[in-house]
Amino acid sequence: MYFLTFLIGLLFAVAWFLCHLRLRTFLEEKNLKILTTLAPVISSFIPILIVMHYLFALDARMLRPIGWSEWVTTFSTLCITVFIKWETKDYIHYFKKSGLTDLVLEYSLMELPERMMLQSFVMLVLYTYGGDPYWGIYINAAILAIIRITDDILRKRKSMYKILTNMICGLIFSIGIGYVYFCTGAILYCVCARGAFIYVLAKMDEWKE
Repeated sequence: MYFLTFLIGLLFAVAWFLCHLRLRTFLEEKNLKILTTLAPVISSFIPILIVMHYLFALDARMLRPIGWSEWVTTFSTLCITVFIKWETKDYIHYFKKSGLTDLVLEYSLMELPERMMLQSFVMLVLYTYGGDPYWGIYINAAILAIIRITDDILRKRKSMYKILTNMICGLIFSIGIGYVYFCTGAILYCVCARGAFIYVLAKMDEWKE
């Protein structure tokens, strides 16, 4: 059940990821700067609508306010992932081509397809076939780890050490923020958390000097 859900989710994620890359490349070639930044929203808009249509009746837990456990989870997740990036000095490559504002916004908006689309889809598959939707957090994190490795390879990153640490960092972030989303459904909060993470990475590039 869980392994099959992982495979279904992975196929779904890969199909979306390839479409997203083609759309982003097209918008970039057309010099549509604003639309390029909003590419995560554009590419995932229809899948999110479909998934959300079925998910709203899934679990009332996703409608409760953010509590102390979610605040602590978010803070801990950000601290751990920032520490990993600082120790490995794996932050410079984020900021070579884009301005800070555009890049922080684009990376923050990736929470929409990663949570509202993919994690929700995985949870919905588990719920439909009698599994525990909670495990969707970990399945989604594993799927995103594979996508992250693929993205690093496509970007032609040569350091296997940094590829692996980036994957570990992504796993921790996906599990932590995925838990918050599972409990509250507060996607805007998740977007802001990711924005804070990317912003700190940008500042690290300044602090190292």
